[in-house]
Amino acid sequence: MAKLNFPDEIISILEYERYHHPHHIVRRKMESLYLLSQGLKRKDVYRINRISERTLATYIAEYRQGLDVLRATPEKYIGQPSKLHAHTEVLKAHFTDHPPHSMKQAAAEIEEKTGIKRSSQQVRLFLRSLGLRPLRTGILPAKANVEVQEEFKKKTWHLV
Repeated sequence: MAKLNFPDEIISILEYERYHHPHHIVRRKMESLYLLSQGLKRKDVYRINRISERTLATYIAEYRQGLDVLRATPEKYIGQPSKLHAHTEVLKAHFTDHPPHSMKQAAAEIEEKTGIKRSSQQVRLFLRSLGLRPLRTGILPAKANVEVQEEFKKKTWHLV
């Protein structure tokens, strides 16, 4: 293994961009190389950043080609596709016809229909990707005064 050379100006660039680069993968690359520049061993760097040896070797190879290669935003990276996308049409039709009252209810219905369990936040993001959004609801007056409640319904329910 050839020793890596990190001039002071490169170290300051790595130090800055490990926090400020807009793409999270580039920030991880910069963090890994910054740790190497500070004298950490490679096994410590991939353990700290939770990356594989091969990934660190790729980062080092990109660094040797120049900072422009290292800074390049990975265009092919799209993340891992959700298993829910296979059920998009069925779920969109179901939730359009039967809007859930809460994200917990939506998560339960998704698990019932697909067998895939997701957290409320993941369900919220999935429903957003389908073009569905949560609706704001108003508060009905207490049923103690029926006249006030009926007046409220007349004023607000025509908007629905």
